[in-house]
Amino acid sequence: MRSMNPPSVTAGTAADAWDVLDRLVDDVAQLSRSGVAHDAFHHELLRRAVDALAAIGGVAWEVQPDGFARRALYLAMGPSAAVAQRATEAPPEPAHRQVLEWVVRRGEPLEAAPHAVVDPAANIVNPYEAALLLAPIVVDHTTIGVLELVHRPDVGIDARQGALRLLCALADCAADYQRERQRHLWQDRAATAIEFERLATTLYAELDSSAVAFAAANEGRRWAECDRVSVVLCEGTVARTLAVNGVDAVDRRSDQLRLLERLVAAVVRQGEPLWHGDRKLDVATPPVAEALQSYVDQSDATAVVVLPFCEPNTSAQSTPTDAPKPPLGAIVFEQFAGQGEFDDARRARLDTLCLHAGQALRRAVECESIPFGRWWRRQYRTRTDKARKLLRLGVYAMLVGLAACVPFLIPAEATVEARGSLEPEQRRDLFAPTDGIVVEVAVRHGQTVPADAPLIVLRKPELTVELTRVAGELQTAERRLTALRAARTGDNPTDTAARIQAQERSAEEAQLKETVRALGDEQRLLLEQARELTIRAPFAGTVTTWDVERILLGRPVARGQSLLGLADAAGPWVVELHVPDRLIGAVAAARSSQSEPLEVEFVTATHPERIYRGKLLHVAEATETDAELGSVVRATAAFDRSVLDATQLRPGAAVTARILCGPSSLGAVYTRDVRRFVRSLWW
Repeated sequence: MRSMNPPSVTAGTAADAWDVLDRLVDDVAQLSRSGVAHDAFHHELLRRAVDALAAIGGVAWEVQPDGFARRALYLAMGPSAAVAQRATEAPPEPAHRQVLEWVVRRGEPLEAAPHAVVDPAANIVNPYEAALLLAPIVVDHTTIGVLELVHRPDVGIDARQGALRLLCALADCAADYQRERQRHLWQDRAATAIEFERLATTLYAELDSSAVAFAAANEGRRWAECDRVSVVLCEGTVARTLAVNGVDAVDRRSDQLRLLERLVAAVVRQGEPLWHGDRKLDVATPPVAEALQSYVDQSDATAVVVLPFCEPNTSAQSTPTDAPKPPLGAIVFEQFAGQGEFDDARRARLDTLCLHAGQALRRAVECESIPFGRWWRRQYRTRTDKARKLLRLGVYAMLVGLAACVPFLIPAEATVEARGSLEPEQRRDLFAPTDGIVVEVAVRHGQTVPADAPLIVLRKPELTVELTRVAGELQTAERRLTALRAARTGDNPTDTAARIQAQERSAEEAQLKETVRALGDEQRLLLEQARELTIRAPFAGTVTTWDVERILLGRPVARGQSLLGLADAAGPWVVELHVPDRLIGAVAAARSSQSEPLEVEFVTATHPERIYRGKLLHVAEATETDAELGSVVRATAAFDRSVLDATQLRPGAAVTARILCGPSSLGAVYTRDVRRFVRSLWW
């Protein structure tokens, strides 16, 4: 590498300028084949280009998936240094980034005057007071970087275009350097493929963190060609050294290891790798610099590299907003003699070792976090195939048994489910007192009626005929009795015939009196039956039968036939439950063991999201048969009607209820039906 500064094209004649440019391109081309470090090559390329073209600054951008990273920077001193500093800051500002993305997307060079419009359609503009010259670095039809020069604003367009052509030539040299660099990397990887296979096999052979760290430190030292390799694990804010090459047991009480762990903890918190050599100190935060200086003074290392074990983002479902996990730890490479700089091939080796050691160590730590993980692996390795199968079956059986026993240890409430309906506590069905025909319906569905109000009027033709007959006979008997009494007033029997006639009249009068009394009783009975043909409300309430007038009016009814329902909707309400007969035993046992009424929880069909509570009042002594539910036992639960709104208080509204039968276990609750079924089969 030439150390002298190249001459500027601004001095001398045009022929001298072209000679300077030719020599500049030749020097850069020769530099690209010299094997110089990546960053050093780009820095030297920018220095020569800026000095030769009398520019005010230059920067080499590397294209990355999430944007642009600054690979190298060179700024010339001058009045425009502030503009160049702003134009070369990393990361680039949004307007500057749009210009870089335009060059990468098109793969073409670009020269833009101060505040010139680059792409009117996309509204891309040069945001600076200086001219920008950009040339893409294209390798195998892929733009991997951009060379950018920040030129003085007073340079003419011809000079800018000439400088752009030179920059394109330098970008081609940078592309040649990248190809040569990749070729060397592949050659190095091919030459060390066998060693790498042995290293990878050793790293992934064990699921023990100590064994993995020992393999990474000892086998990795030969692979990385370093004097010392250490593996440090970070647990929260505490760093712990697992292995150091050439050492069987690590003494963490030594000052050197304590300083090493402090350095690794600082680098892990920073989240960026640390590369330190004789002529290079790459740190981002003062704590890292302080910890590094303390460790270097203690260890006398000429080069220290700390690479954190960052988890690679290989999930297809991960998004840019997902928070990255903190590094698991770090691997430390140290050099005590020779050059402290690392070329690209060695850097690639160190990165590869860090990647695989981190993956193997992460897998080992995850396996160790499994309960009884080490015991299980030890048992599994020392047994035959048959013994392994039996061990697996035994462990599975134990886990199943534990899983089956755990629910019986979890407290729960024993409940009995039942279906029912909301009903007013005072309600009655009204029946036909006798056979007849409905001639009048005085109410309609939902109407509220007072007590003793007429509801339905019946007509019985036979009763009308009987009333007419009895009334006629009674009237005839009364008239004859009146006439007989009048005749007897003038009787004065003087002879035997007169006396006999008087006795006959007296007997007939007695007979007529009995006939009038009997006909009167019969008439009163028939009138009572006639009054019963008008069905009245036994209490104040609401008619619950739907469309009662259409159903009953003009139709004949039989004695005992249900005509309509009446309920006191303004009074107390209850829940009428139909408890399955197979579950009534649990309810009876709970009622006998508790002095207080059992609690009932229920939900209505119209508002199933809200739970209401009440108290179980009565349970029937007999079992009934329901067409839908089978054998059921009726029960009644009381509740506060104020908790329900008017829309829910409808007679017959469906509810689903649970009767709380006291404390039990979760397993007993969920296996109740199974246990009942097994007992039924057993008995």
